[in-house]
Order: sequence, then C-alpha cells, then structure tokens
Amino acid sequence: MPNSKLAHKYAYEDVGILHRDISVGNILITTAGGLLIDWDLCKHVRDLTKAARQSERTVSFFHGDCAYVVIYFIFSVLQGTWQFIAARLLLDSTTTTHNLADDLESFLHVLTWMALRYTPHALDSKTLTHLLITMFDESYEDDRGISHGGETKASYLLSDRVVRKAGFNHPILPSLLESLTETFAVRYEKQPSEVDIQRFEVVSRKHGDDPELQEMLSTQPAGVYLSKMKSLENSDWMLDTLSNALLKKSFWPVNDGPVVHPLSYNHPSGKKRKSCLSEPELTNEPKRKKSTASSTPVVPIIEVNEE
Repeated sequence: MPNSKLAHKYAYEDVGILHRDISVGNILITTAGGLLIDWDLCKHVRDLTKAARQSERTVSFFHGDCAYVVIYFIFSVLQGTWQFIAARLLLDSTTTTHNLADDLESFLHVLTWMALRYTPHALDSKTLTHLLITMFDESYEDDRGISHGGETKASYLLSDRVVRKAGFNHPILPSLLESLTETFAVRYEKQPSEVDIQRFEVVSRKHGDDPELQEMLSTQPAGVYLSKMKSLENSDWMLDTLSNALLKKSFWPVNDGPVVHPLSYNHPSGKKRKSCLSEPELTNEPKRKKSTASSTPVVPIIEVNEE
C-alpha cells in the first residue's frame, strides 16, 4: 500500500489530480510493490467543486465464474467504490465535495477490509460477514432515489470497534489500524468551539518559544483536534505511518501469507436497495455459463461512475 499511496501523493501534489476511487480492486500487488490503477474517475483539483451531475451507479456481483451487473442513474456528486468511500461522502452524497482527506480515508477502509478478509483474527464466519455488511455495505435511498450510507462506518471509526472486536492475531497490524483510525475519527468527532480554537491559537502563538507549554497545549482538546486535522491536509503523515509499520521487519511474521475467511451469506439480504441486492435480481438475469466452482458468498462491489 505505501507504493500506491506514494503514487497518489505525487499525482495530487505534482499534477493536481485526485484519484477518487481508492478501492481493493484498484491497488495491484506486483513484484515491484503496489500499483494504483483505474484513474477513470480522477479529477483535477480545480474541477472538484463543480455542480452535481447525473451519475451512473454500477453494481457488480461476483459469484463463482459469473458476474452480474445492474446499472441505474442517480443525481449525485458521489464517486468511487461504495465500500471504500469516505463516510463523510456517504452521509451527504449530493452537496459534499470530494477532497484529499476523503481519498486518504479510503486507503484506511481498504486496509481494514483486507485485514478482516485475509489476516488472522478472532471473528467467526457469521460475525465477520455481519461486520463487513454493516460497516462497508450499509446503504439506503431517500425519496428522491439518492443513496446514502456511512453512519455505521463513521461510528466504527469513532469507537475503534473494528480493531477491538476483531482481535487481530498480528504483532503490527492492530496498532497500525488503531493509529490510522484514531486520526481519521477526528473528521466525525464534535469540533471544539470556535472560541476554544481561537484561544488555543492565541496562547500557542504567544508562547511559541516555550516547549513545555507547547507540549501541554498539544494535549488540550483544541490542540488535539487541530493536530489531527493538520495531519490530513497532505499525504505525509499517512505515508510515514505506513512506512514505519513496514520498517519493523523483525516483528512481522516470517510466513505472512493470506488467511481466507469464509463468509456466511450468499447476499446481504435486506441491507441495501432491494432492487439491486435481492436474490430475484440475480435469478432474473439472462442465463450465463454456470459456474462449476463450489458455492462462494456473493461480495458486492459497487462503483459510482459519473456519466
């Protein structure tokens, strides 16, 4: 992931391009490291605040060898792969502008998803499936047909419940996820009042040459809030956090291969838009070559593509 994050940093800082679709499927692992692909939804930063247009929602289901696709249109500025879109965007998909911090948060959701699916932890099949559905697939449509979600995802960030609930059996991964989650949670915490922030900034400037006082101020709510928000203004903090975790080579398991956890359900019944995720939608699709593979849980991957 650090390699793909570095590519994302250079694209944003050197060219002014924001990817806007950070997802499991768009990060490839090669012999040379991570590769960030699929820049179809990228935009120049100067175009990010343009008005919402009609968008195309593509919902793909993978079941054995077969792929099922449903396409429909919504009026939204939402872009990306649903499971990994920042909670802030899912909570308000029509007026919120996609920014750098949203892409950074998507990297965290990718890491969390992969950790839950392919690393050792204490969750049984049904608990894992329920967690993946509630955190990543939560969705509903309002009366206008516009999709929303992200409430559970934001809640998990605020409470750090994923790391504590999963019981990851890994020497580095839990602390890495905790560090990332704690910082991104600031986006959903109650912001200190403007008065408290102004007082903090005045005192901090006035006593900038007093290291002891500065250290004390950094532990105050306003100081913690501003410090975390500043970390999300560019890619450096996240890159450093990922790189430092990888540098602890002596702590990483020697045979650190994937552990595939089986999922319990064939589809997240009743969890999202029924017209797209219910079983009848799958069975009414045109006939395709029947898979000879053993029964595999359907894992929906949802992309929102601007027309």
